[in-house]
Amino acid sequence: MTIYFGDGTSQATAGGGKILQVVSSFKNDRTSTTSQSFIDIGLSASITPSSSSNKVLIIWDINAGKSAGVGHINLVRGSTAIAQPDGSQSQSSSKQIYHQSHGAHVNVSACFLDSPSTTSSTTYKIQIRCEADTTFTINGWYSGVNYRSASSITLMEVD
Repeated sequence: MTIYFGDGTSQATAGGGKILQVVSSFKNDRTSTTSQSFIDIGLSASITPSSSSNKVLIIWDINAGKSAGVGHINLVRGSTAIAQPDGSQSQSSSKQIYHQSHGAHVNVSACFLDSPSTTSSTTYKIQIRCEADTTFTINGWYSGVNYRSASSITLMEVD
């Protein structure tokens, strides 16, 4: 089946923007930390771009429980944090969650279009860290095991 566009071009002859491959990873176990340094949470996926000029669209959906304070979430390519704010503040991260006193359970979803400029296998992963003496939990409420959820990361190579 061929799909034609209004200008007469077909899906096969259209310009950039095609999705060439999709890779996804799913995490449904619970991970907790009190670390003030970024740690891997066991959610990663790898993709091998077919051209160094192609981009990778990363879509991630994290379910997090956090006691009072700030929790940081980083999107990492290889060993390099990406999707970062500008500036050199020590508190920088791709996303942050904050709860003032009694804890929170939140969903953090985001997407980022990356230019890895390679045709080598590239791994993207999620890392978390806490501030001060707090607990950060992925896929569960920070203080117990009764509330459970799941998280995912999806990679799409875009021509």
